[in-house]
Amino acid sequence: MDDLILCIVCPVLRSKSSPRKPNRPHVCDGCRERLAVDLAAIGPAYADLDPAPVRGQSEILTRVFESKPPLNLNELSLEGPGLGTPRAILSTWCRSIAEDLGHELPPDSVAAMADWLGARLVRLCDEHEAVDDLAADIRQIAGELHVYERAAEKRGHSAGRCPRQRYDDGDPCNAPLACDPFDSRITCPRCGTSWDRDAGGWVKLRAAQLEREGVAA
Repeated sequence: MDDLILCIVCPVLRSKSSPRKPNRPHVCDGCRERLAVDLAAIGPAYADLDPAPVRGQSEILTRVFESKPPLNLNELSLEGPGLGTPRAILSTWCRSIAEDLGHELPPDSVAAMADWLGARLVRLCDEHEAVDDLAADIRQIAGELHVYERAAEKRGHSAGRCPRQRYDDGDPCNAPLACDPFDSRITCPRCGTSWDRDAGGWVKLRAAQLEREGVAA
């Protein structure tokens, strides 16, 4: 019978620790706070990502410049159109909860939906029978966004976008570039073009970017 009064979210957020006894069913204060923090962080973290198209198997690229990102931002995923993305996951929860509570749906944006869920978190923790599943999805999205943020911090500073024209259609590569303060070379993660500071490459890169911006304008 003691299991009935234990936090049902602890096994999701604190799998290596024993579940705590909540002050009120069904979620302990620590897990409530953790979910509130995660929901508040999702919108700003998602806004920092750069979903520029990537050529190849993975059709997304963020400022992290990883070849196989862990987070599915693309509206077309292997699971089906729009499935498995942060927007789709949050939208599914918002629609289900709005129907249960008789509330209006939030705008269809990651930030708005995360805020909408956060505003109803107390009631969800108290009443929703699948709040542990909701917690698992929130933790997954927030955790993957955190991976991006940490990797981006390690990569260095933004250096604009690659101005190199693609050989097949003549369009600019346009991939985000990163500048490591301890490296003299900037290399495009998509097309592989490099600019060496010691050889004047950074000056040429900036000139090409300005020229490309002038063409686009």
